[in-house]
Amino acid sequence: CKILGYSAEELLARTHEDLTYPADLGNDYDLIRQLFKREIQSYAIAKRYVRKDGSLAETRIHVSLVRDEAGAPVHFIVQVEDVTETLRLEREVQRTQQIHSAIVQHLPNGAAFMIDRNLTYLSAEGTAMPGILQALGVESMDLVGHHVPFLLAGHPDEEVLISLCRDTLDGHQQHREIPFGDRRYDVDAVPLRDGSNEVTSALLFCHDVTERYAEAAELRRARDALAQERYLFETTLANIQDGVLLLDPESRVVLANQAYADMFGIDPAHVRGLSRAGF
Repeated sequence: CKILGYSAEELLARTHEDLTYPADLGNDYDLIRQLFKREIQSYAIAKRYVRKDGSLAETRIHVSLVRDEAGAPVHFIVQVEDVTETLRLEREVQRTQQIHSAIVQHLPNGAAFMIDRNLTYLSAEGTAMPGILQALGVESMDLVGHHVPFLLAGHPDEEVLISLCRDTLDGHQQHREIPFGDRRYDVDAVPLRDGSNEVTSALLFCHDVTERYAEAAELRRARDALAQERYLFETTLANIQDGVLLLDPESRVVLANQAYADMFGIDPAHVRGLSRAGF
Protein backbone atom coordinates (compact mmCIF):
# COMPACT_ATOMS: atom_id res chain seq x y z
CA CYS A 1 0.00 0.00 0.00
CA LYS A 2 2.75 2.42 1.00
CA ILE A 3 4.78 1.79 -2.17
CA LEU A 4 1.88 2.54 -4.53
CA GLY A 5 -0.05 5.05 -2.43
CA TYR A 6 -3.32 3.09 -2.37
CA SER A 7 -5.39 1.98 0.58
CA ALA A 8 -5.88 -1.78 1.04
CA GLU A 9 -9.45 -1.50 -0.24
CA GLU A 10 -8.31 0.38 -3.36
CA LEU A 11 -5.64 -2.22 -4.11
CA LEU A 12 -8.10 -5.11 -3.76
CA ALA A 13 -10.33 -3.42 -6.33
CA ARG A 14 -7.56 -3.37 -8.94
CA THR A 15 -6.04 -6.04 -11.16
CA HIS A 16 -2.44 -6.96 -11.80
CA GLU A 17 -2.72 -5.23 -15.19
CA ASP A 18 -4.10 -2.04 -13.63
CA LEU A 19 -1.02 -1.63 -11.45
CA THR A 20 1.78 -2.78 -13.75
CA TYR A 21 3.53 -0.37 -16.10
CA PRO A 22 2.34 -1.52 -19.57
CA ALA A 23 5.82 -2.09 -21.04
CA ASP A 24 6.61 -4.58 -18.26
CA LEU A 25 3.53 -6.81 -18.68
CA GLY A 26 4.94 -8.98 -21.46
CA ASN A 27 7.90 -10.23 -19.47
CA ASP A 28 5.64 -10.95 -16.50
CA TYR A 29 3.29 -13.10 -18.60
CA ASP A 30 6.13 -15.18 -20.03
CA LEU A 31 7.47 -16.00 -16.57
CA ILE A 32 4.01 -16.77 -15.19
CA ARG A 33 3.46 -19.28 -18.02
CA GLN A 34 6.77 -20.93 -17.09
CA LEU A 35 5.60 -21.21 -13.48
CA PHE A 36 2.35 -22.90 -14.52
CA LYS A 37 4.28 -25.35 -16.75
CA ARG A 38 6.67 -26.12 -13.86
CA GLU A 39 9.59 -24.95 -15.99
CA ILE A 40 10.71 -22.73 -13.09
CA GLN A 41 9.92 -22.76 -9.36
CA SER A 42 10.09 -19.00 -8.88
CA TYR A 43 11.50 -15.87 -10.45
CA ALA A 44 12.84 -12.45 -9.49
CA ILE A 45 12.84 -9.47 -11.87
CA ALA A 46 12.95 -5.69 -11.93
CA LYS A 47 9.46 -4.32 -12.46
CA ARG A 48 7.74 -0.96 -12.62
CA TYR A 49 4.36 -0.23 -11.06
CA VAL A 50 2.17 2.84 -11.56
CA ARG A 51 1.46 4.67 -8.32
CA LYS A 52 -1.86 6.27 -7.49
CA ASP A 53 -0.43 9.71 -8.34
CA GLY A 54 0.74 8.46 -11.76
CA SER A 55 4.45 8.30 -10.95
CA LEU A 56 6.46 5.12 -11.41
CA ALA A 57 7.60 2.90 -8.57
CA GLU A 58 10.69 0.93 -9.53
CA THR A 59 10.71 -2.39 -7.71
CA ARG A 60 12.27 -5.81 -7.57
CA ILE A 61 9.72 -8.61 -7.22
CA HIS A 62 10.13 -12.22 -6.11
CA VAL A 63 7.30 -14.47 -7.33
CA SER A 64 6.44 -18.10 -6.53
CA LEU A 65 3.34 -20.23 -7.20
CA VAL A 66 1.62 -22.13 -4.40
CA ARG A 67 -0.06 -25.44 -5.37
CA ASP A 68 -2.43 -27.72 -3.49
CA GLU A 69 -1.78 -31.38 -2.62
CA ALA A 70 -2.88 -32.42 -6.09
CA GLY A 71 -0.45 -29.98 -7.69
CA ALA A 72 -3.08 -27.58 -8.92
CA PRO A 73 -2.17 -23.85 -8.75
CA VAL A 74 -3.79 -22.07 -5.81
CA HIS A 75 -2.29 -18.57 -5.65
CA PHE A 76 0.88 -16.57 -6.11
CA ILE A 77 3.15 -15.23 -3.42
CA VAL A 78 4.69 -11.95 -4.54
CA GLN A 79 7.26 -10.04 -2.52
CA VAL A 80 7.75 -6.46 -3.70
CA GLU A 81 10.86 -4.44 -2.80
CA ASP A 82 10.82 -0.72 -3.57
CA VAL A 83 14.19 0.13 -5.17
CA THR A 84 13.19 3.53 -6.60
CA GLU A 85 15.51 5.52 -4.35
CA THR A 86 18.34 3.01 -4.67
CA LEU A 87 18.19 3.16 -8.46
CA ARG A 88 17.96 6.95 -8.37
CA LEU A 89 21.11 7.13 -6.28
CA GLU A 90 22.87 4.61 -8.53
CA ARG A 91 22.01 6.68 -11.59
CA GLU A 92 23.22 9.83 -9.80
CA VAL A 93 26.49 8.12 -8.92
CA GLN A 94 26.86 6.90 -12.50
CA ARG A 95 26.19 10.38 -13.88
CA THR A 96 28.70 11.90 -11.45
CA GLN A 97 31.27 9.29 -12.44
CA GLN A 98 30.71 10.05 -16.12
CA ILE A 99 31.18 13.78 -15.52
CA HIS A 100 34.28 13.12 -13.43
CA SER A 101 35.69 10.82 -16.11
CA ALA A 102 35.01 13.36 -18.87
CA ILE A 103 36.78 16.11 -16.90
CA VAL A 104 39.77 13.93 -16.06
CA GLN A 105 40.13 12.64 -19.62
CA HIS A 106 40.40 16.21 -20.88
CA LEU A 107 42.77 17.57 -18.25
CA PRO A 108 46.04 18.47 -19.98
CA ASN A 109 48.82 16.29 -18.55
CA GLY A 110 46.53 15.17 -15.73
CA ALA A 111 45.40 11.96 -14.06
CA ALA A 112 43.09 11.03 -11.20
CA PHE A 113 43.21 8.03 -8.90
CA MET A 114 40.70 6.77 -6.36
CA ILE A 115 41.84 4.32 -3.70
CA ASP A 116 39.97 2.61 -0.89
CA ARG A 117 41.02 2.15 2.72
CA ASN A 118 42.89 -1.03 1.78
CA LEU A 119 45.04 0.99 -0.65
CA THR A 120 43.40 -0.67 -3.64
CA TYR A 121 42.84 1.29 -6.84
CA LEU A 122 39.13 1.91 -7.52
CA SER A 123 39.79 4.04 -10.60
CA ALA A 124 42.74 5.39 -12.54
CA GLU A 125 42.41 7.53 -15.65
CA GLY A 126 43.66 10.63 -17.41
CA THR A 127 45.95 11.87 -20.16
CA ALA A 128 49.05 11.57 -17.95
CA MET A 129 48.50 7.84 -17.37
CA PRO A 130 50.98 6.60 -20.03
CA GLY A 131 53.88 8.39 -18.31
CA ILE A 132 52.82 7.18 -14.87
CA LEU A 133 52.44 3.57 -16.03
CA GLN A 134 55.83 3.75 -17.71
CA ALA A 135 57.40 4.93 -14.44
CA LEU A 136 55.74 1.96 -12.71
CA GLY A 137 57.04 -0.41 -15.37
CA VAL A 138 53.51 -1.60 -16.21
CA GLU A 139 52.76 0.22 -19.47
CA SER A 140 49.73 -1.87 -20.43
CA MET A 141 48.20 -2.62 -17.01
CA ASP A 142 44.77 -1.55 -15.78
CA LEU A 143 45.46 -0.39 -12.23
CA VAL A 144 41.90 -0.93 -10.99
CA GLY A 145 41.79 -3.70 -8.41
CA HIS A 146 45.54 -3.70 -7.78
CA HIS A 147 47.15 -2.91 -4.45
CA VAL A 148 49.16 0.34 -4.29
CA PRO A 149 52.06 -1.06 -2.18
CA PHE A 150 52.38 -4.04 -4.52
CA LEU A 151 52.79 -1.84 -7.59
CA LEU A 152 55.22 0.50 -5.81
CA ALA A 153 57.33 -2.23 -4.20
CA GLY A 154 61.00 -1.37 -4.69
CA HIS A 155 60.22 1.92 -6.43
CA PRO A 156 62.46 4.85 -5.32
CA ASP A 157 59.40 6.93 -4.42
CA GLU A 158 57.52 4.09 -2.68
CA GLU A 159 57.69 5.50 0.86
CA VAL A 160 56.64 9.04 -0.13
CA LEU A 161 53.66 7.90 -2.20
CA ILE A 162 52.33 5.38 0.30
CA SER A 163 52.67 7.97 3.07
CA LEU A 164 50.64 10.41 0.95
CA CYS A 165 47.87 7.81 0.48
CA ARG A 166 47.74 6.84 4.15
CA ASP A 167 47.73 10.45 5.38
CA THR A 168 44.84 11.25 3.04
CA LEU A 169 42.87 8.21 4.22
CA ASP A 170 43.48 9.46 7.76
CA GLY A 171 41.42 12.52 6.77
CA HIS A 172 44.11 15.03 5.80
CA GLN A 173 43.69 17.01 2.58
CA GLN A 174 47.10 17.60 1.04
CA HIS A 175 49.02 19.28 -1.74
CA ARG A 176 52.49 18.08 -2.65
CA GLU A 177 54.95 18.24 -5.52
CA ILE A 178 56.33 14.76 -5.98
CA PRO A 179 59.09 13.44 -8.26
CA PHE A 180 58.09 10.17 -9.89
CA GLY A 181 60.44 8.51 -12.30
CA ASP A 182 61.87 11.22 -14.53
CA ARG A 183 58.74 13.38 -14.15
CA ARG A 184 57.40 15.74 -11.47
CA TYR A 185 53.75 15.95 -10.45
CA ASP A 186 51.62 18.40 -8.51
CA VAL A 187 49.35 16.19 -6.39
CA ASP A 188 46.15 17.27 -4.67
CA ALA A 189 44.87 14.51 -2.38
CA VAL A 190 41.35 14.70 -0.94
CA PRO A 191 39.67 12.30 1.55
CA LEU A 192 36.17 11.19 0.50
CA ARG A 193 33.61 10.72 3.29
CA ASP A 194 30.30 8.89 3.60
CA GLY A 195 27.09 10.14 5.19
CA SER A 196 28.53 9.42 8.64
CA ASN A 197 31.57 11.61 7.88
CA GLU A 198 33.81 8.54 7.85
CA VAL A 199 36.62 8.49 5.29
CA THR A 200 35.90 5.70 2.83
CA SER A 201 38.40 6.45 0.08
CA ALA A 202 40.85 9.02 -1.24
CA LEU A 203 40.91 10.93 -4.52
CA LEU A 204 44.30 11.99 -5.91
CA PHE A 205 44.56 14.51 -8.75
CA CYS A 206 47.98 14.53 -10.41
CA HIS A 207 49.24 17.14 -12.86
CA ASP A 208 52.49 16.65 -14.74
CA VAL A 209 54.54 19.81 -14.13
CA THR A 210 57.87 18.49 -15.44
CA GLU A 211 58.13 21.09 -18.20
CA ARG A 212 56.96 23.90 -15.94
CA TYR A 213 59.47 22.83 -13.30
CA ALA A 214 62.26 22.73 -15.91
CA GLU A 215 61.30 26.19 -17.18
CA ALA A 216 61.28 27.58 -13.63
CA ALA A 217 64.69 26.02 -12.96
CA GLU A 218 66.05 27.52 -16.19
CA LEU A 219 64.66 30.93 -15.23
CA ARG A 220 66.34 30.68 -11.81
CA ARG A 221 69.64 29.80 -13.46
CA ALA A 222 69.29 32.75 -15.85
CA ARG A 223 68.54 35.12 -12.96
CA ASP A 224 71.48 33.79 -10.97
CA ALA A 225 73.75 34.19 -13.98
CA LEU A 226 72.51 37.76 -14.55
CA ALA A 227 73.03 38.63 -10.89
CA GLN A 228 76.57 37.22 -11.04
CA GLU A 229 77.37 39.15 -14.20
CA ARG A 230 75.97 42.34 -12.68
CA TYR A 231 78.02 41.83 -9.54
CA LEU A 232 81.22 41.30 -11.58
CA PHE A 233 80.46 44.32 -13.73
CA GLU A 234 79.75 46.64 -10.80
CA THR A 235 82.79 45.38 -8.87
CA THR A 236 85.01 45.96 -11.90
CA LEU A 237 83.55 49.40 -12.52
CA ALA A 238 84.00 50.43 -8.90
CA ASN A 239 87.68 49.52 -8.96
CA ILE A 240 88.61 51.26 -12.22
CA GLN A 241 90.72 54.34 -11.48
CA ASP A 242 89.51 56.21 -14.55
CA GLY A 243 86.16 57.91 -14.63
CA VAL A 244 83.47 55.97 -16.53
CA LEU A 245 80.14 57.40 -17.66
CA LEU A 246 77.54 55.30 -19.53
CA LEU A 247 74.92 57.11 -21.64
CA ASP A 248 71.81 55.77 -23.39
CA PRO A 249 71.03 56.64 -27.07
CA GLU A 250 69.34 59.88 -25.90
CA SER A 251 72.44 60.94 -23.93
CA ARG A 252 70.86 60.28 -20.54
CA VAL A 253 73.11 58.95 -17.81
CA VAL A 254 72.71 55.24 -17.19
CA LEU A 255 75.68 54.79 -14.86
CA ALA A 256 78.59 56.77 -13.48
CA ASN A 257 81.33 55.10 -11.45
CA GLN A 258 82.73 56.54 -8.25
CA ALA A 259 85.93 57.73 -9.94
CA TYR A 260 83.87 59.84 -12.37
CA ALA A 261 81.75 61.22 -9.54
CA ASP A 262 84.84 62.19 -7.56
CA MET A 263 86.24 64.06 -10.55
CA PHE A 264 83.16 66.36 -10.59
CA GLY A 265 82.22 66.25 -6.92
CA ILE A 266 78.82 64.65 -7.50
CA ASP A 267 76.87 61.72 -6.09
CA PRO A 268 76.77 58.95 -8.78
CA ALA A 269 73.25 57.92 -7.74
CA HIS A 270 71.91 61.45 -8.33
CA VAL A 271 73.01 61.73 -11.95
CA ARG A 272 71.23 58.64 -13.25
CA GLY A 273 68.55 59.67 -15.74
CA LEU A 274 69.94 63.19 -16.23
CA SER A 275 71.04 64.37 -19.64
CA ARG A 276 74.75 64.81 -20.22
CA ALA A 277 74.27 68.56 -20.43
CA GLY A 278 72.41 68.68 -17.15
CA PHE A 279 75.44 68.58 -14.85
